[in-house]
Amino acid sequence: TLLDAEGQPAPVLVPPGKKPLLFTLETANYYAHRAANGLCSNLVLDSEGNVSGQYLDGDGTLRVEREAEAIGILEVFVEEHPDFSFDGAKGILSLTGYESVFGYVCNSEQLTRRNENNAESGLAQQQIGEVQMAENRTAVQEIAEQLLSRGWRFASSTYAFLQAGSDETTREELEEDAIRWEEQVGSLVGQTDIMMYPNGSFLNGDDPRCIMLRERGFRYFAGLGPQAYVFYRDNYVYMDKTAVNGYAMDNTDLSRFFDARAARDPMRPQ
Repeated sequence: TLLDAEGQPAPVLVPPGKKPLLFTLETANYYAHRAANGLCSNLVLDSEGNVSGQYLDGDGTLRVEREAEAIGILEVFVEEHPDFSFDGAKGILSLTGYESVFGYVCNSEQLTRRNENNAESGLAQQQIGEVQMAENRTAVQEIAEQLLSRGWRFASSTYAFLQAGSDETTREELEEDAIRWEEQVGSLVGQTDIMMYPNGSFLNGDDPRCIMLRERGFRYFAGLGPQAYVFYRDNYVYMDKTAVNGYAMDNTDLSRFFDARAARDPMRPQ
């Protein structure tokens, strides 16, 4: 059961033998330290218009591969198994605005953060002018449009990856952060009514900070937890996501999804 357009609980109907699954890619950003560790530096559109990952291989060659990113892996799987997806739906990409959007530095604040993190990762400083930032914003919009057309949706994980539930995070700080997300990320990818709390640091529904977020249009809130959990209130819903990473595959019962032991590569870190 989820919510309908009026915010009321509505059943989710699936064919016999199928299980409903909401798939989320947390903080689908491209930070400096990730590129330094051999992961993709940004998203691009390949020659066929597919959203793909761009990265430097071990020889320093710049490569673009659709299945270098989870986005492309899932899209290829759905193309081969269309019954896996309802009406072509793919998943939710939660975004911050910290350092970049899809790996693209879009404003001076992001450039400052990118260069701070470049320094920490031993990478060269970047010099990006307003003309290139404008081009980057256009690239983000084009990628977002392609993702939306293919059944992806966007969520906020706050602009600066704030721990919303921390006693040190004030209502004013969280609202200022929400405005920055709307202005610097939502303006490029489209506004959202989904809040993915960073690190599962959730807020109770009667918390003034959560009330503020609902006043700003959020209706779906998600934290983290190993079991299926959904909590309904007037015009909003809270649910837990189950993390699927190395640690969870070693320490959490994921049998309702798949056999974690069969899927886990013991050579890869958590």
